Amino acid sequence: LADAIYAAFVDFKTEFDKKSAPPPPANNTAKNNAAPAAPATKVEEDTTEETAAETKTYAKGQKVYKVQILTEKKLLKSNNSRFKGLQNIDYYQENGVYKYTYGETADKNEAAKLMKEARKNFNGAFIITFVDGKRQK
Repeated sequence: LADAIYAAFVDFKTEFDKKSAPPPPANNTAKNNAAPAAPATKVEEDTTEETAAETKTYAKGQKVYKVQILTEKKLLKSNNSRFKGLQNIDYYQENGVYKYTYGETADKNEAAKLMKEARKNFNGAFIITFVDGKRQK
């Protein structure tokens, strides 16, 4: 029953993220050289520091659990203040949105502990599953 509820939530969250993803940028071919409007919130962007966590090795086909904590339109530094001091931050990109995860384990119980820890600062944190490096839905 818990697995069915979890699967339903993951499906809901995936659809929600798709609907709330930013629209693709318009192809502006007009001769207007005005600067684009500033974003509503300033987000640190980093293209020099790698944000991927240390890669662990898992058996082919093995489930790997991570805790998703944040989504953002831009790539963030792994030490960005938005991660509130959490270490072992990784990300994957889906539909043009960066989705940040905390921790990584093949043990479902350990993943639950990671989620509990993440929820101290990220109320909406939830567990996601990867197999062979690909997000499972």
